[in-house]
Amino acid sequence: MIKTKVVATPMPKAAEILLDTPKKGQRPKNLTNTKLLTMAAPKNKNSKCAMKSCLFKFIIMMLTLYDTARWPIFMKKTFSLLNKNQRFELLNLLDKDFSNPKSELNFNNPFELLCAVVLSAQATDESVNKVTPELFKIAPDAYAMAKLSFDEVGAIVKTIGLWKAKSQYLVKLSKELCDKYEGTVPCDYDKLIKLPGVGSKTAKVVLNVAFGQPTIAVDTHIFRVCNRTGFCEGKNAQEVEQRVVPLVDEKFIMQAHHLFLLHGRYVCKARKPECEHCSIKLICKKIGL
Repeated sequence: MIKTKVVATPMPKAAEILLDTPKKGQRPKNLTNTKLLTMAAPKNKNSKCAMKSCLFKFIIMMLTLYDTARWPIFMKKTFSLLNKNQRFELLNLLDKDFSNPKSELNFNNPFELLCAVVLSAQATDESVNKVTPELFKIAPDAYAMAKLSFDEVGAIVKTIGLWKAKSQYLVKLSKELCDKYEGTVPCDYDKLIKLPGVGSKTAKVVLNVAFGQPTIAVDTHIFRVCNRTGFCEGKNAQEVEQRVVPLVDEKFIMQAHHLFLLHGRYVCKARKPECEHCSIKLICKKIGL
């Protein structure tokens, strides 16, 4: 008679959470893969339907464990088609192309930057820079902007797309800054996105550029570059924004936003990307080209 020995191996933490929700600071004890199989097994062992259902549930449960550190590397979920070294080299090459990258919007303080970024939505930085000198001359801070009417602001920014809505946003957010934050721009994401006309992209640009925080705001240029190169996959800008930061090496985290942005704006263009002049063409996966 051949004896078999069953070795119970510790389960990944995610499975423990699925099967037993412990109190904060506690961890389920004696939970093993063997126990999982026992718990998943159907009571009626002669039932084929029950067995199939058991197997299906077990597979689904296993798939939920892909992101745990103790799960096999070939099962880990990744949002990049490039490995760590390739991602580092890609950013290193872009850093050489765009040394000391910075915002192309003109501003003198966080408030002016916030206003300029709000105006830049669905508009070019160049068009915004044409109107902001006159605007900031009469309204250099939140208190001055809050005193202006919608029409007064609109008369200055009317050459920019969606100028009616944007002029209202500038006055309303200025009043809120005065009422809640003594006229200063908060350096907190949750507070910024509650301001009128300020979304996730605007908030992250302000945090990165004005306050030096390691954030990456994803616009159409960055979304295109990340997906086309294989650096970070995502169905939309929000997905890429949630996934891209952990993929960026710490050395480039502060300038990554501008490196991707400038590369997408001047090289990796939407309709006619200049691949022959691209410094990262040997790394790029050229997705969609």
